[in-house]
Amino acid sequence: MPGDKAKLSSMLNKQTPQPVLRKGQGFNLSTEAQYEPDQSVQNAESAEVRNHTTAPPKPKRSKRGYELRDDLVRECKQIALDENRKLYQVMEQAIEEYLARHKVTDQPPS
Repeated sequence: MPGDKAKLSSMLNKQTPQPVLRKGQGFNLSTEAQYEPDQSVQNAESAEVRNHTTAPPKPKRSKRGYELRDDLVRECKQIALDENRKLYQVMEQAIEEYLARHKVTDQPPS
C-alpha cells in the first residue's frame, strides 16, 4: 500500500503541459466613410414595407373548459383529420354555421 500512495503523489505532482493558445486575426478598422442612404429614401422604403407587412388582426381566443359529448368530439376529430385541419378550426366553423343559421330562424316576423 505505501508504494501506491507514493505513485499517486508522484502522479499528482507532475505538471501537465499547457495547451498552446493561438490568436486569431485581429480586427481591421477602415478609415473610409461608409455609404449612408438619404433619410427621405429610407422613410419612403420603410413606409412601403409597413403597408405590405401589416397582418389582419387575429380574433381573441380564450381557453375554457366545456364538457361536450364524446361522440361529437370524436366526429369533429375525424373531420379535422380527414380535412387536415386543427380541431379548434372545425369546432369554430361548426359554431359559426350554427349561429348564422340560428340568426336567420330567430328573427321575429315583421
